[in-house]
Amino acid sequence: MKNLKISKFKLFVVIALALLVVGMTLLGIFGFNQTVDYADGYEITVKVESNLGDAESVMKNVSDSYFDEKGIKTVSYAFQELEEGETLIFKLKDGSVFEDTLKLEDIKAELKTKIETAFAEKGGALSGLQVTVDAFTSHNHANENVKGVVIASAIAIVACLIYLFFMEKLSGALTMLITSIGSALLSIAVIALARIPASPFVACTVMLSAILAGILSIGIVNRCRELTKSVVYEKSSYGEIGAVALKESNLRTIFMAISIVCASLLLIILGTGYLKLLGLHILVGGAAALFTAYGFTDVLWAFFKGFDKKKKVIAKQEENN
Repeated sequence: MKNLKISKFKLFVVIALALLVVGMTLLGIFGFNQTVDYADGYEITVKVESNLGDAESVMKNVSDSYFDEKGIKTVSYAFQELEEGETLIFKLKDGSVFEDTLKLEDIKAELKTKIETAFAEKGGALSGLQVTVDAFTSHNHANENVKGVVIASAIAIVACLIYLFFMEKLSGALTMLITSIGSALLSIAVIALARIPASPFVACTVMLSAILAGILSIGIVNRCRELTKSVVYEKSSYGEIGAVALKESNLRTIFMAISIVCASLLLIILGTGYLKLLGLHILVGGAAALFTAYGFTDVLWAFFKGFDKKKKVIAKQEENN
């Protein structure tokens, strides 16, 4: 059992390290993916308050015509459909239009007016629709989301520390703290590696992953404690007790995994716009939490418990001497 346990632990460590190294490297080089077309660069967005009739085609045609008139070269475009409307995202070939702030403000105002005029001319449901035009660089937008991730991670760490000092023994608290932080980092790495659009859910995903990993981890640790008090396992090592507790937690882990997958797939398949993206984020955050809690809790608890026991033995020996 010991060799099997070590092999499992090594496999989880290798997978986790590979994901973290590759994911964090890509995050450092390219930042988070901020748009639906998985690219960085310069963007102009056109949003209409309600997706009615042929609003999508009117927005696209008027925007294309205006960009041609102004000599603005676009690389690609994509639509994000939300319940409250439709957003058209244009990727620009270069950022020269962003260099002159006054010119950029003119472009935004003119494009807004042209689209609203086109809606008015079409009449019917399109008449009177409000249009919003904005522009930004993916790099600047990414920095805002990184701040959100940092804040979310800090809150999760503080919550774990509070739990550590007031609710748990040292071995269980440290185990929960490490699995929570590891799960949060792993979810960030996977989002960066898979180029899943980060905005606007990345901070929530990090929090979800950290909290869920902590809950799963403490559940396994509590079972470990119960087993240490049993006469059946009084001669067993902490490593063996951890392995038994992990095995007995399989049903809970499987149930949690099925719940996360079902919720995610429902959002991805049946949802639109941001709901699909939310489904992807729940899937990533939940998978990171399950992977971390299942892969490392028993080994970490056994390590800290054994270390704590050694300290007590040494202290008792010194007291006797």
